Amino acid sequence: MIVVEASLADYLADYLARYPRVLRTGTAVTSAWWRWGAHDVRLHRLPAPDAPVVTVLLHGAGGHGAMLAPFGRLIDGRAEVVAPDLPGYGETRVGGPVDHAGWIACVADLVRAQTRPVVLLGASLGGMLAYDVAATVGPAVRHVVATCLLDPATCAAPSPGGRWSASTARHC
Repeated sequence: MIVVEASLADYLADYLARYPRVLRTGTAVTSAWWRWGAHDVRLHRLPAPDAPVVTVLLHGAGGHGAMLAPFGRLIDGRAEVVAPDLPGYGETRVGGPVDHAGWIACVADLVRAQTRPVVLLGASLGGMLAYDVAATVGPAVRHVVATCLLDPATCAAPSPGGRWSASTARHC
């Protein structure tokens, strides 16, 4: 068996090459580290220092900020875009336990660190996270755009959100 190990940069280049041209051209996505607690969080940005708001893009499970950052080009210049790799995903270096409550605290601190009003845009699990963060930080978040508010911790979630099975039912 031959195992080929590609770098994250190679993977991202291949992945992003599949995006529509409008998402691949324009303002360059930059990235930097942000120290949060025991974690080094990777932040992907589309800088717009004169924009009136900051839009924070929150990925879902299995995703990472670099996947979402190019979508910020759709609002290029009208908002600064920040897309973190949540702890446990992407390039973020994890130095301790990771759970949903930790993600809420991490993104809430990221929102509080902004000097402009914030719009949270969350995809899938990131949608639920956006909602939870907005409820935590209050008026610093001006708007929430969420693609999914399904709470998988409830027994009602499997019915509309996926297949219901005997193994799922045992946990309710």
